[in-house]
Amino acid sequence: KVTLPYILLSRNNTLPLIKNFSRSGPQPLLKRCRELEIKEQVLQIVNRYYTKCASFLRSFPPSPHRKAIENLLEFVRYRDH
Repeated sequence: KVTLPYILLSRNNTLPLIKNFSRSGPQPLLKRCRELEIKEQVLQIVNRYYTKCASFLRSFPPSPHRKAIENLLEFVRYRDH
């Protein structure tokens, strides 16, 4: 979930903001993220891939292995780091 925002930002001519990012002054980059609705775009993309993966997993018979992969998929979808 860190790489995808970076990719979306790089498509919108924000590389100077990314290169000059500072934890003590992240406001310009955060402002640009809000303007471009980066979080919303990321969530849409993640949900699209989640739906595809979950559908594919359901093509397999129920098993502990399938359940483990489904749990991993849920974790990746909802993690915040």
